[in-house]
Amino acid sequence: PLVELTPPPWLMYRYVRVVHVNSAAFALFGAPNSAHLLGKPTHEFLHPDSRMAQTERLKLIQTKGAALSMTEARFLNVDGTPIDVQIQGTAIVYQGQPAIQVAIHDVSALKAQQAALQRMEHVDMLTGLPNLVLLTDRLQQAMAHAKRSHQRLAVVFLDLDGFKAVNDGHGHEAGDYL
Repeated sequence: PLVELTPPPWLMYRYVRVVHVNSAAFALFGAPNSAHLLGKPTHEFLHPDSRMAQTERLKLIQTKGAALSMTEARFLNVDGTPIDVQIQGTAIVYQGQPAIQVAIHDVSALKAQQAALQRMEHVDMLTGLPNLVLLTDRLQQAMAHAKRSHQRLAVVFLDLDGFKAVNDGHGHEAGDYL
């Protein structure tokens, strides 16, 4: 399976501090127990790339009391390692006080797989060199840039004559190396 199906970690925020966690949450954040998370300001767990968007989402939940749809974000575990997550928040009452319950699903493995697939799409697996798909993309970008900046663009194509003779005479390994 691409994603391990485990109970989602959840946190409840009150005054933007963590007030309750389940065991999946401290496992996700790499904390040995809940004491490493409880009472901490939520911004300590937000990756700088996600801090502004998630702060705005928290404000919406607090002011409107609404549940917000699932979104992707980056968090930080207790040692500072980034975690890619899907997150959803809902306004609730916890111990008689307004709070926000947050469901967090770790999608780090899925993101890593997507990056690997994208790399495979753009790189020849045998040589590690950029392939035709990447060349086409970069060439289109270069042509657009040249057009915008009123510059010329030169494309050079090299062809190896007699390449079949290398494979036939020295083997495919020599041809691959060449």
